[in-house]
Amino acid sequence: MRDFLRSRRARLSPEQTGIVSYGRRRTPGLRREEVAVLAGVGVSWYTWLEQGRDIRVSSAVLDALARALQLDDTERTHLYRLCSLNPPDPVARRRSLEVSRLRRIVDGWSPNPSYVVDSYGNVIAANVTATSIFGVTDQGYNCPVAFFSDPLIRQRYPERAEVARRMVAHLRASAGRLLDDPEFQSLVDRLHAASTAFTELWSRHEIMQESPGVVLFRHPRLGRLVFEQTALTIADDPDLRLMVYLALPDDEGRLPELALSAGRGKTLEMSGTGRAA
Repeated sequence: MRDFLRSRRARLSPEQTGIVSYGRRRTPGLRREEVAVLAGVGVSWYTWLEQGRDIRVSSAVLDALARALQLDDTERTHLYRLCSLNPPDPVARRRSLEVSRLRRIVDGWSPNPSYVVDSYGNVIAANVTATSIFGVTDQGYNCPVAFFSDPLIRQRYPERAEVARRMVAHLRASAGRLLDDPEFQSLVDRLHAASTAFTELWSRHEIMQESPGVVLFRHPRLGRLVFEQTALTIADDPDLRLMVYLALPDDEGRLPELALSAGRGKTLEMSGTGRAA
């Protein structure tokens, strides 16, 4: 604790934090008193913390210290762990990946469908095959809303009852850390209003994490398609999942044609109800 906090304040100059400095300093960086002022804590208390004494520490104080010392997400998590507290929820972290980078990731999986989705089911980036086959886009598309509010989308899943059950169970898995989030509550309210089937499944309280599995899909032009679905957590932002659909050998040859036609603008016609309000 001592070495970490000393090193973090040593790398900051008073000018970087808005503190007016007078005269010469014997050591580089901020003084303990200055860190305490920036974080809104007592000088003695901060000194004891830096010395590693057994004192009470709250998440609010650690967040204030993280801001004062200009810690990034990894350093902030490390500070929490040094104090034997659970790190902040990944959902609350600043999204560290730019959408342009995410688009390059999903494009790298072409011609297999691939897209990036967050804990709310919002699609952040999608390649052209995913758009052409599943209709997902990165223009305000929400997967649960699209599925439960658009009969056309549900009809294209031969095993739609199981898809619905798993989708709600995945959303339930996020509920424990998102129930106080207004955006999450608004999403759940919207799904209740759109579908009695969602309400019934939501009342079961089934919990399920994304896991590998087989997805059957009926495309209007290509017919029946079978994919192996894989969900990968993106380390830079654990709130995001990379969804990859690998075509089985019998279907692999049809995907390049579909990706090419999607690139020319011939995407799957959807009703648009999957877009976020």
